[in-house]
Amino acid sequence: LTVGTGSLCGVNDQGLPDNKTASLTKLKQEYGGLKYSSNANYIIFRDIDLSKDGVNSNQEDDLWTPLMVSGDIKGAKLADGQTMITDGNTILATGKPVISNVNVNQADAMDGSKYIGIGFFGTVTNEVNVNNIGVSAGTVSVSNLELQNVNVQNNTNEHKNTQTIISGLTSGLGWLVGGVVDLLVGVLTFGNVNLNLKDTLSALLNARAKDPTIYATGAFAGRLVGDVSIENCDVTGKVSVSNINDRTGGFVGYTEGVTQYDGLSKALGVTVNALSSLLNAIPGLGLGDLITILLDKALPVGSLIPTGYKNVNIKNCHVENLAGTIGAAGKDYAGGFVGISRDAEIRGLLSDVGVELIRVMQPQSILLNCNLTGCNVSVSGENYQGGIVGAQANSYAVNCGASGSIAVNASGSYAGGVSGISTVGWITNLGNKEVKDASLLTTVKDLLTRLLSSNPEKAGMLLSLVGIAPSAILGCNMNCSSVSVEAGKSYSGGILGGGDGVYIAESSPEYLNKLPYWKHGGGDASSVAQRDNVLTGLKTVTAGENRAGGIAGSVTTANVTGLLNNTLGIGNFLGFTVHHVTVTGVNDGYTVEAKENYAG
Repeated sequence: LTVGTGSLCGVNDQGLPDNKTASLTKLKQEYGGLKYSSNANYIIFRDIDLSKDGVNSNQEDDLWTPLMVSGDIKGAKLADGQTMITDGNTILATGKPVISNVNVNQADAMDGSKYIGIGFFGTVTNEVNVNNIGVSAGTVSVSNLELQNVNVQNNTNEHKNTQTIISGLTSGLGWLVGGVVDLLVGVLTFGNVNLNLKDTLSALLNARAKDPTIYATGAFAGRLVGDVSIENCDVTGKVSVSNINDRTGGFVGYTEGVTQYDGLSKALGVTVNALSSLLNAIPGLGLGDLITILLDKALPVGSLIPTGYKNVNIKNCHVENLAGTIGAAGKDYAGGFVGISRDAEIRGLLSDVGVELIRVMQPQSILLNCNLTGCNVSVSGENYQGGIVGAQANSYAVNCGASGSIAVNASGSYAGGVSGISTVGWITNLGNKEVKDASLLTTVKDLLTRLLSSNPEKAGMLLSLVGIAPSAILGCNMNCSSVSVEAGKSYSGGILGGGDGVYIAESSPEYLNKLPYWKHGGGDASSVAQRDNVLTGLKTVTAGENRAGGIAGSVTTANVTGLLNNTLGIGNFLGFTVHHVTVTGVNDGYTVEAKENYAG
């Protein structure tokens, strides 16, 4: 990577042989032309100070531009006693490099051709497989990093005019691959859909501009989407996050997995060169973007045969000393760690459902061993505000927790010390207004009705696929000096504001194996340390109208018939579970109050 006048990132005189000049010249000849690429793999092997006082700095406190990432990034700094970072085959260094003094301030309108999401990373997502469009090109992993002294602000809710952006993209043809230049005046053929390149770029950018998640904001990342693993990454020092939009988290604003489809390359007939050109033009282009525009352009839903699902996994990640306010007045989905953690919308058509399909299609997002430590933070907005996660839709928080002081306030409804709302799938509840006609839920009703009478076990599996499956809060420990939770209207709880069909229980193999991800082999339940749900330091729980509780404001069964708008003609229920939960107040005791009805 070149910086400033052409010096090499990470290269200085240390460790070079006596002929330093010759060595640097050789390095520059070999690597000097390289620039950052969103889909390349990187090792970070030294601390990096982004302030004006940092080594190799330009002596200015520049704002950081969020990175789009579709390749692996691994921290590997020499720890005590280690002398080699790698032996050529294996990364040996285990130290965690520190990237410090990160300042992000998104004041201008977003340019979706450069990045989306606001944080140190804008969006981390898997690459589209150019040889097999419907399948992930591989899990993207970001691991073993520490961000220190991070201030992230998003002050825009506007996107730049897409036509202006496209003019800039197509004014130079350098990013086009091979013989694709003629496609500017020709067409890209996707099955029966013919689009010229400019129209395709326009459709992709318009789809991005309309997506509310592009403004998602977090200290570590704005968005984690697709086949993504984030592990052993911390945000420390002075940490603050602000966003004038929905979907804000101390660590990440928004997470969603990705569905895989079979046979799309054959059905669409798009060439590798043409697809590569699109990927080069717009960083972080996801399969979901392509599916969206192709369905809008009459791609038959029967061409989408879902064959697998890739989860977002966040493991062993921590935010320390988070301060200030997460969220904004009149906005939804804010959490001390994650704004919203949800399953994805699966689109397509199924004529049958088998155990193997269920095993590889578990559309949840998972937080495991993720914590806020030493925080003094307020989470505040309109609806769905949580100390750890604002909203869960068919997703799990396992062995997560917090220490310090947390105040959660929803001017509307659903405020919780851990989660504002924990519900079944996104498209059957919180996101039902966004459900597309081609969602799996709308195309399998006949199959589901048939299975309910002939094979209830398979019917249950299919319900899980379409998002009718519970969220879970298992083994979460809130060991805080003070926790206060308030909803201006209804649903306020020390742990959970409100939920349906939810598990609030210990992180035991018994309960983990009730959840589709572990039940069907997505993870090993025995490797998860068993803990009870514990809340220490509860001070107040208040609801301006109804439903306030020391554990939860409300927990109910999930009525499948209602979720499907009574199309099934049956009454099927998902019960809730509350088990092994301990709540302890501050020294003076805690109060639970509903101004109108239902306090416990």
